[in-house]
Amino acid sequence: MKPIFLILLSATFLSQVTLAQEPAYCDPKTFLSKEVDPHEKIWRDRAFRLGDVLLIGGALGYSRSKKVVEFVEDYSNADSSDKYCTWYLNQRNDHAADKFNYFPLPHPKNLTVETGPQEFGSILKDQFSKSKTSFLSCIEKHKFLLMGCDGQMHRGPSVFGMMLSFSGCSAANSAKIVNGLWGLNGVKPEVRLAIIEEGRKFGDQDPQARRRMQKAFGY
Repeated sequence: MKPIFLILLSATFLSQVTLAQEPAYCDPKTFLSKEVDPHEKIWRDRAFRLGDVLLIGGALGYSRSKKVVEFVEDYSNADSSDKYCTWYLNQRNDHAADKFNYFPLPHPKNLTVETGPQEFGSILKDQFSKSKTSFLSCIEKHKFLLMGCDGQMHRGPSVFGMMLSFSGCSAANSAKIVNGLWGLNGVKPEVRLAIIEEGRKFGDQDPQARRRMQKAFGY
């Protein structure tokens, strides 16, 4: 009986280790290898193809909203009913606030490792998978997700990292990806990491949504 017990225990341990592994796309080098360059209609945009899904982060507030809509319509079937599966995360562009999913966030330069996750989490908690139009619903239905703030320097990269960590990436790898793409620009690295970790916690609390997101990403 003892050998059988040890075999079962070993199998359980290996299964738990496998489940705990990050998806392959979470490795920063692998993620960067997925980059595509559709067009230059969005300022400071970086776009990635994971499976059939197109993920974009860009400076929505400093881009013309009409051009952003044209971009979305060129690359997806998302429309005004889903606010073009686009999340605007700042508050100085009234056109973007009207056309897109509008969730203005505080500047992370003014936040701490305690207040950052609280502020971002309280505003965005339903946007990952629970709201009618969510990151997950757009990824599954329209194979498309676009998000950004004004200059894609502070708020936007932080939320892009939250989305990655929600999907199962470690906060450390998610932060490395977004910091490499758009920079910290004065945001304290520990504050951005804490904000991104909040996305990871939301995913831990909703493993079914996490698995669905990974599946949509081709993992």
